[in-house]
Amino acid sequence: MKKIKKGLYRHYKGNDYEVLGTAKHSESLDDFVVYKALYENKDFGKNSLWARPYVMFHENVIIDNKPHPRFRFIEDVPSYPRVGVGVIVKYENKFLIGQRKGAHGEDTWSVPGGNLDYGESPEQCAKREVLEETGLNIVEPSFIALTSDVFKTEKKHYVTLWLTAVVSSNTFKITEPDKYINIRWISIEDLPSKLFLPLKNFLKVKNNRQYFT
Repeated sequence: MKKIKKGLYRHYKGNDYEVLGTAKHSESLDDFVVYKALYENKDFGKNSLWARPYVMFHENVIIDNKPHPRFRFIEDVPSYPRVGVGVIVKYENKFLIGQRKGAHGEDTWSVPGGNLDYGESPEQCAKREVLEETGLNIVEPSFIALTSDVFKTEKKHYVTLWLTAVVSSNTFKITEPDKYINIRWISIEDLPSKLFLPLKNFLKVKNNRQYFT
């Protein structure tokens, strides 16, 4: 039986899956990859299980005349919390928020942010992530709080460090279209109802809404 590296994979259309291993077809003895969806599907529910021929799982698809892997390995399934950074970027009386794309928080709204890299300070991470996602240069990021965020469906646990920062210009651009559907400036009164889990947890704390004004 053929083997495959277990862990988290991303489909070329954006959804994430956990590869559990391989299996043999009981009649043909063909090799199949068995994997679990790390999102909720309206037809199949949460964590639906799938099997795909081994060869098909590993093949490339052609996009814009270039080959791309159908499934791309992302990382091993983490057995420990990771550190994320969320940045409340303010301009006058509004802050920046984006609608997420991809399986990690699909269609929810979040502030800019991302994973803390090795050797990086939270402030350095905040500047880097905001610049990478919006093209904006933030000024004087300041730590304000942390949240513990467990994504049960995706089997991910993050400790999110929260910072605030300001910008001198409100002109941004979506520089990572694979991460955000759209980005906009809003006031706290116009906060969307479908929020990314860390932002939702942050707002559960009394008086944290003050940081958005």
